[in-house]
Amino acid sequence: MAAAVFDKDYWNKLNEDELFDLLQEECAEVIQAVSKRRRFGMDYFSKSRQMYTRNHLQEEIEHVQWVLKKLGYSNEVTPL
Repeated sequence: MAAAVFDKDYWNKLNEDELFDLLQEECAEVIQAVSKRRRFGMDYFSKSRQMYTRNHLQEEIEHVQWVLKKLGYSNEVTPL
């Protein structure tokens, strides 16, 4: 869900199954961003993404939070 192609109207029309598919995709992107952080560090600047690793990771976490919010989950983490 790149910021450049974020169309609010489209994303707001997704049904629950589509939102869970999107959540799965966004979680995978968080995993990739964490892997890049482990490999290159938080202050690595990616020329292809034109951003630092820390910003990319933050962006992907925000995407997960957005999908969770659309699914009706709060941003608060409650211990099991």
